[in-house]
Amino acid sequence: MLRVAKNATFVGCCLLALLAYCICARTVRADEASGTWTGSVFSDLNYYYERSTRVFLPTGGVKLEAPNGTRLHADYLLDVITSASVAAGRTADQLNDEFRHQPQVGIGKGFDIGDTRLDLDATGRYSTESDYESASATLDASLALFEKNTILHFSGSRLVDHSQSNSDPTFSGTIKAWAGSLSLEQVLNPTMVLTVGYQFGHQRGYLGNPYRFAQRQAAPEREHPPTLRLRHGLSSKWTSYVPSLRLAVHALARVYIDNWGVRGLNPELRVYKEFGELLLLRLRYRYYQQTEADFYRTSYPRDWEGAITSDPKLAHFRSHTVGFRVELNTKFLESTFLDFAANGMVYLQLDRVFTGIPRYGDQINGTGGGLLRF
Repeated sequence: MLRVAKNATFVGCCLLALLAYCICARTVRADEASGTWTGSVFSDLNYYYERSTRVFLPTGGVKLEAPNGTRLHADYLLDVITSASVAAGRTADQLNDEFRHQPQVGIGKGFDIGDTRLDLDATGRYSTESDYESASATLDASLALFEKNTILHFSGSRLVDHSQSNSDPTFSGTIKAWAGSLSLEQVLNPTMVLTVGYQFGHQRGYLGNPYRFAQRQAAPEREHPPTLRLRHGLSSKWTSYVPSLRLAVHALARVYIDNWGVRGLNPELRVYKEFGELLLLRLRYRYYQQTEADFYRTSYPRDWEGAITSDPKLAHFRSHTVGFRVELNTKFLESTFLDFAANGMVYLQLDRVFTGIPRYGDQINGTGGGLLRF
């Protein structure tokens, strides 16, 4: 088991200290001459719904930038999961609550190297719940070239998960994973940008769910998928802005493949429209389709010797997502008793996912919150 409880306490103390500083900080811009700091504080509430699962996910955090350009950021997430899958034998009308705590802290800084700029950011995260612990570290690096018209970005992360079962004290599973991504962002003209990227993931260990059982000749058996999963993804993003209409269009696409036989295709379209200086509306449509894993079966014969799973998300399926997001700039609060909140924004986002998976049904994802800059 990961022995990181003390680190989690330390992370929480750091977060509280940063929040206290944020509340007391003066609302001025940071620069080396004045020796002041800038930053932002945010808070939001996320909601997820499907047939047998409800998730409430409040999040809060701060970002700070020192006069010398050093950036500090910290956030805390509380995941309240109401699900039928936690205890063996529970049904959809016998929901059980879980709580997951996840603090995260990071530091970053930019460096000018001649005509180029290198930006580095390191983040550490710890997550825990009654039957699960996880720790990860991520390093992001970007290099801006040719007057920032070309940006190379690299990201690498390392993760270790340890899971147990509340219904079976003999079970113990560990995942060790690392992932990396490389992307190129190119400005094509003053209103058009193209980004292409590649992502790779390597996972080894118990990659199933200890509460999920597959059927072997009508008898339940805890699923045990392959212990190695290699993931590859190719992505692209094309963005264009029409100044006369104050409208932007983002076209995204991603192709996915792994060594389990899953192949995925994911195009998406987003349209952003500005209404004056205060209101921004985003509409989106996302399509996803995948093939089933090589070893996926709805029921396995008695003499089956390979990996087994009952995860419907490893079956062939397609989904459609439609949604909107509204952002309201709080500049209108200037010269009122809420003037302290005039440099910020509030937002509301709602997505409906039509999955076509009978076990899960359609999904609803909602987020609401705000951000205050200082």
